Amino acid sequence: MRYLVRSQLLDKTDTYLVSMVPWRVMEEELLAMNTGTGFLYLLVCAAVWIAFVPIIRSVTGRMQLLQNQMMQIQDGIIRKLDVEEGDEDEIGRLITHYNEMVDKVEELMREQYVLGQEKAGAELRALQSQINPHFLYNTLDMINWMAQKNEIDNIHNIVQALSHFYRLILSKGKDVVTIADEVKLCGAYMEIQKRRYRGRIRYTAEVEEEVMDCLIPKITLQPFLENAVIHGINEKESPRGAVFLSGWMEDGRITLSVTDDGVGMQEHAKENSAGGSHYGMKNIAERLKLFYGEEIPLQVESSPGVGTCVIINIPVKKRQEGEVWK
Repeated sequence: MRYLVRSQLLDKTDTYLVSMVPWRVMEEELLAMNTGTGFLYLLVCAAVWIAFVPIIRSVTGRMQLLQNQMMQIQDGIIRKLDVEEGDEDEIGRLITHYNEMVDKVEELMREQYVLGQEKAGAELRALQSQINPHFLYNTLDMINWMAQKNEIDNIHNIVQALSHFYRLILSKGKDVVTIADEVKLCGAYMEIQKRRYRGRIRYTAEVEEEVMDCLIPKITLQPFLENAVIHGINEKESPRGAVFLSGWMEDGRITLSVTDDGVGMQEHAKENSAGGSHYGMKNIAERLKLFYGEEIPLQVESSPGVGTCVIINIPVKKRQEGEVWK
């Protein structure tokens, strides 16, 4: 058997005190001490874990939530995070600053949207102003032609019709009107033309009620009617014919068309017309793109000696609160 031996000289004597402890007893004591120490260590670790896990989870969870939201901003998803009452630590303040940043970004986006709408409205009005003088010039030229022929009564009727037309065209300063107002404008214009041609031109409008309250840039359809009269019917050997305006809803979009039974066009002339050679075509295409935010093709279907049909297909747009279109 192994022993641990310790000897010590007693003071002022020649006697040694010898102590002997069996090695097995010492091992048992050391094992008991280590076991107690290990258990105490585990108990302390468990207590620390129980105390700090909620805090760690709160910090890491909020950090992960903030990181995920920052990643969503790259995809255009901007939203604030909820801050629980009492979250005044560093992470809570970081989330608060993030929410303040989101508020500022949303405010800047609203301001940018309003500025963009105002800019688009200004460009639309600039393009709009290019059409009015052209029509007025043509009408005054027609009145001058009637004056040379001393057609006093006809001039009187034309001036009254022109006055009614311009009351509609001014439309209290609005540059964007409903399709219903645009149809009225077209009716007033065609009344002038019917008087000019002394009833040799027939005009019919059939537009579904469903699309009447939808928006359209003012003076979009009237140039189609003017082209139908001037470049279609007026170029016939006998300037007599019909113009038909129609509109309907199909597949969630609005189709508007102007058809005449005039001289029609050859294929190359039809392509040039769609590209903007006829009066107002290019201007109309630019205004439609500006207003609807997409290309709106002007479809021209024409056959020589049969007539011409101009078609536009536009999205449904109604006045929304906060929009600055006038």
